[in-house]
Amino acid sequence: MKNSRIDYIFDGVAVVFTASQTQEVLQIISIILTCLATLFSLAFTLYTWYIKAKSDGHITKDEIKEAGKIVDDHLKQIDDITKKKEE
Repeated sequence: MKNSRIDYIFDGVAVVFTASQTQEVLQIISIILTCLATLFSLAFTLYTWYIKAKSDGHITKDEIKEAGKIVDDHLKQIDDITKKKEE
C-alpha cells in the first residue's frame, strides 16, 4: 500500500522543526510534537488500510501482513528520527 503524501508532510515538518531547535525546552516540545505527528501518520495510514482491506467484506492474511509492514515502516521512521536527534 502506498503511503499518502500527508504522512511525509507531517513527518518532514516535525523532523525539520525538531532538528532546528536550539533550546532544550523547545527541543522537548518538538520531540513530543514529532512523536504525535508520527502517531497521527500511523493512525491515518492504518485507517486507510483498514477501509481498503474491509472493502471486500473480510481481511486476509496477506492484508494483515501488509498492516504489519506499515507498522514496521513507521517504527523504522521513529528509530531514524531518534538516531538523528542523538547525533
